[in-house]
Amino acid sequence: MRKIAITGIMGSGKSTVGLILKKKGMSFISADELVTKTIAPNNPGHTKLLTLLGPEYLDSKGYFNTQKIAKAVFQNKALLYQIESIIHPIVWDLMQKEEQKLRLSGKKIVFYEIPLLFEKKWEHFFNLIIVIAIDLQVQKKRLQQYRNFSCEEIKNRMQFQISQEEKIKKADHVIWNSSSLKVLEKQVFSLIHSLKTD
Repeated sequence: MRKIAITGIMGSGKSTVGLILKKKGMSFISADELVTKTIAPNNPGHTKLLTLLGPEYLDSKGYFNTQKIAKAVFQNKALLYQIESIIHPIVWDLMQKEEQKLRLSGKKIVFYEIPLLFEKKWEHFFNLIIVIAIDLQVQKKRLQQYRNFSCEEIKNRMQFQISQEEKIKKADHVIWNSSSLKVLEKQVFSLIHSLKTD
């Protein structure tokens, strides 16, 4: 089974590429979705994270306020590392279980969306690495428009990731997402075709 990692800087369009892949019937595992599952009520990560952060980070339904957590960790690297030490091992375990299910079902290609692939030094677990790249001015505009991030928030979050230039250097394949959805889809379809004909 070929394991293909998709990564890129914040706001580059990794999740959008994931949606395109799923619409084309490809197997896709999202680390971000597994994080959400991990810290939801009645899951192991929820209890551990609650012990670390306290109930003031929960909303009225018992779910973590991720925006509040984000604001805290991007001002406190030590707290970020503590949270990651709780969440990442659980996410990795869930990812392995999902992978095993797909392997047993006979899947030949599986895509993984992993935002911090290089930062966590997970790249050697994959057969191919794809970086979703974007013009930085387009990235900034999209983050402000669709996520309501301020310039300061973007700057603070980006300091925890290696640069796009470095990610591109480490990639086996680069997909640029600075244009339209149609252009992005065309690149993804071309990639799928090339993988199936290898």
